[in-house]
Amino acid sequence: MNQQLVVSGGLDDLRSPHLRFLEEASKLGDVTILLWPDEMLHRQTGEPPKFPLAERLYLLNAVRYVMRVIPLPAPMDFTTLPRLDEFQPQVWVDEENETNAARYAYCRRHGLEYRVLPASRMLGFPEPPPMPSAPGRKKVVATGCYDWFHSGHVRFFEEVSAYGDNTERPSGFATPSSASGRTGAHSASRKRGTGMRAPSPILPGDHRNAQPAYRAPA
Repeated sequence: MNQQLVVSGGLDDLRSPHLRFLEEASKLGDVTILLWPDEMLHRQTGEPPKFPLAERLYLLNAVRYVMRVIPLPAPMDFTTLPRLDEFQPQVWVDEENETNAARYAYCRRHGLEYRVLPASRMLGFPEPPPMPSAPGRKKVVATGCYDWFHSGHVRFFEEVSAYGDNTERPSGFATPSSASGRTGAHSASRKRGTGMRAPSPILPGDHRNAQPAYRAPA
């Protein structure tokens, strides 16, 4: 069984650095995102989020490196994790930031491992392996520049996937598909009882390249 990883954050205005972080995190285990509510992002930045919670949730559910996304119902301390009956993480994966020391202390108190992925690990834009495809399923080409990729693009690819597997979708995203050819968030790709789309495939993990756990400054 893969390690259960948690990422906690707002992930507003999703960009390539976010995707690279989630890609590297997924190599350590199954990634669950605890997604901050709008009020929590506003408190952190002093400004309303560029994208509301529902839109951020929808976009992150399309990322192939994410097993699931749990929206937090209310703001909380940036340096702690909520207690959730349905999810018990083993590792908190984080980026380098000013809260690392406080989050490391929290993890020590609660028996969690804390891993910080250095910025150097997220350099470049590696080509991910192709998504699996059902035998005999049609291939669909959609052209475009897809600058400032956002939820509207995901909805487009979701609808395109009804006609076959899109061979030109941006790296890091996975539109749901099924052998029947009818796909998307409308039917079989719903998670039972949650209203969320089914988890996207995770890239094979490589635990040999895991970074050492964060060490608090002396």
